[in-house]
Amino acid sequence: MTSPGTEPDFNAVGLPVFEAADGVLFAFPWEPLVVASSFFRDLKSLPPPTEEHQDSSSNRSIIPLPSATSNGLKATFQIIHRTTHSLPLFDHLPHEAETLVDMNVIADAYDLTSVIEKVCEAYKRAGSYFVPFCFATLAEEVDQMNILSFHLLHETTKKEVPDWLCTVLQANAPIAQAKLLLMYHVRETNLDANAFKSRADHMLEHSYGGFLKKCVRNRCSEYRIADSKWFINLAAPRLLGASPFCTVVPESTFLTF
Repeated sequence: MTSPGTEPDFNAVGLPVFEAADGVLFAFPWEPLVVASSFFRDLKSLPPPTEEHQDSSSNRSIIPLPSATSNGLKATFQIIHRTTHSLPLFDHLPHEAETLVDMNVIADAYDLTSVIEKVCEAYKRAGSYFVPFCFATLAEEVDQMNILSFHLLHETTKKEVPDWLCTVLQANAPIAQAKLLLMYHVRETNLDANAFKSRADHMLEHSYGGFLKKCVRNRCSEYRIADSKWFINLAAPRLLGASPFCTVVPESTFLTF
């Protein structure tokens, strides 16, 4: 068998060799894979590959991973390597649309969802929620989509959904894309001072007495506009109502923001 190219970042001698669907080879140790994934635990217990899966240049056995692109496998192995060795993670987090989709396929096919969780945790610690929202959408985790969609309202410097996220959602979850775009549109166009005053007055007349009183107590009787943190924390959930991604949102959801 002719040896395909080897990924330069993963070419150490003496390690198992994994082959991505596009033929690129990755030398990577079993130990962190076995810890992270039941798939790799089972795979390690199987007999070695047949001769047709041998690297003729080194006589190493090659383990094919047909659901993994080299792009996604490189990003996945980088995250596993850095977390295993307690190395800084943030500067190596994936953010390209194609890479995120490929990593999600690998996580689903090879039981590596813990890698996705580590990526999402790192982004959340940095106060960034677009990538976690992307992964939640790809995994159809509606509860997480709900929570993260309201976190996105905090990113007041982001007036639009990033192009890369639109690309992923358009191809994989067009309904979620439409709802997220609508949420941003409502925030940027409808939640102005006049709209807030009208809705607050309505709430005052319909058993929401505490809402306007709290507004006055916090010296916001002039109805602050949508780009204040106060507005997003208190008013936006009330005015937007339920999450775009499910029918009912527990009130406690809003209290954590």
